[in-house]
Amino acid sequence: MTDEGPQPDLTVERSREIRRQQLLQQVQKQDRVRDPYPLPDLVGAEDGWMSDVEVAVLVGYAKLLSPAMGPVLEIGCWKGRTTSGLATVGKVEVVDHFVGGKDMPPELRGRNVRPDFARNLERLDLLDRVTVHEGKTRDVLPQLESASYRLILVDASHEAEDVAFDVSEAWRLCSSGGFIFFDDINWESVQTAVVNFLRSKSLRALNLASQKLAFIKRP
Repeated sequence: MTDEGPQPDLTVERSREIRRQQLLQQVQKQDRVRDPYPLPDLVGAEDGWMSDVEVAVLVGYAKLLSPAMGPVLEIGCWKGRTTSGLATVGKVEVVDHFVGGKDMPPELRGRNVRPDFARNLERLDLLDRVTVHEGKTRDVLPQLESASYRLILVDASHEAEDVAFDVSEAWRLCSSGGFIFFDDINWESVQTAVVNFLRSKSLRALNLASQKLAFIKRP
């Protein structure tokens, strides 16, 4: 990363943390959430890297936004761990080619996990809530309608050029007032792509939901 231009504030301010907790508490009080923890069940942690708390944050923000703003879009879903949380809220669309890339651990590179994804979501009786757009993001995202999604999670390739493309498309696809989340912001390649995009839009604030999950609100 360079020193040029204003840097987005990646510091977790106490006020933001308090607000995040308030939002989660609000979600937990909603009538449709009977359990005090808003995630009734999830695909196991062995099938993904998102923590329970991070999935809870995503689910919480998805619930705070009206479904009239559009469904949730997950760019990169792997075996469906995060999808299984988001699908408890309603309709989810996912984009993935389901083949482990070079940014994956060696044992997962080249492995096709589409059957694992389907099996995991079917086991939780959530498969009918998920629309799968199978393919690479560069092929699939341009085909989706602009301003159609209330919450978007960018969590596909970690290559800087790929992230830059996915972030730009997420901006186009997100409804006004919606949220765009970026996973693995602690990766230099991901952070660089996101920061450069924020600069191009004159946006300076990047809110941290955890040490590796960040988000912005779409104006």
